[in-house]
Amino acid sequence: MTSVISNIATELVTQLNSAFAGKAITAVLQFSSAPRPVPLTQTRLAVGLQDAQVLPCALSDFAGLDENGNSICCRTMEITAAIKICCPPKKETAECQRVFGMICDNLLFTKSKYDVMRIWCGHVQFEKDLGALVLPCYAKLRLTVNHHSQEQSISDFKIRRVNK
Repeated sequence: MTSVISNIATELVTQLNSAFAGKAITAVLQFSSAPRPVPLTQTRLAVGLQDAQVLPCALSDFAGLDENGNSICCRTMEITAAIKICCPPKKETAECQRVFGMICDNLLFTKSKYDVMRIWCGHVQFEKDLGALVLPCYAKLRLTVNHHSQEQSISDFKIRRVNK
């Protein structure tokens, strides 16, 4: 299951790079070892994960049966993706807000494996180490993941009424 979670940031990078192709905006993984110019010369998006949570379910993780009659167990998760918008210092802070709007348009209205529940941002600040204006953004994603559990899931249950 960890490969599903760790792939989400990579999938977001791919989706954003595809959306911003030809617009001088590049998305990279947050802790990428790729060299970057200081000060920044073009807008970069640093994508990572900040939070992951399994949502509670009513009775069990049982989701149904596959075509062979095998049980399918799933969990619904909410993951918060962190996206730092890093703009060159010569741009105005409005550029960071413009890019945030473009990210919102892409994530909210593009079909993907997960539902985007909410997107929000912080305040633009100048980060001296990056030599860039930085706007931290967050996206709450909801997805359903298959999982293989060692424990038995409830697949049959009976509801009885007891009269006293």
